[in-house]
Amino acid sequence: MLGGILLNCDIIGNFNYNNAGGGVYISGLTCVVSNCVIANNGVTNGWPSSPGREVHAGGMYFLNGTVVNCDFHGNGTFGDGAASGAMRISGGGNPTVRNSLFYDNYCKNVLNGAIRVYNAGGTIQNCTIASNRCAG
Repeated sequence: MLGGILLNCDIIGNFNYNNAGGGVYISGLTCVVSNCVIANNGVTNGWPSSPGREVHAGGMYFLNGTVVNCDFHGNGTFGDGAASGAMRISGGGNPTVRNSLFYDNYCKNVLNGAIRVYNAGGTIQNCTIASNRCAG
């Protein structure tokens, strides 16, 4: 998705074998994700052509925008270099995550059971982040 709006969506049970965004991958323009459930999604670097690459964001990968009133649970990253079980915020801009719930997300290997903020500013406000885990 190159920007836009996700409103009142259930994004459940998806899997990506190409390194980022098991449930949602948003690049480019500013996005709004509101009142969504992003659950039980996963990502790995399972293709034979990409072993050893980092793996990001079992639930959602995005560059810029706003996430509000969303529920992220049961998402995971698997494989070598796994990071950020639920969400990765990457790049520039001024992303905002507000009034959202992050629980029971999983990272197999390296960093961040719930959220990883990488090369980005932004705001995480009034969120509950609980019972996430990382095996690394």
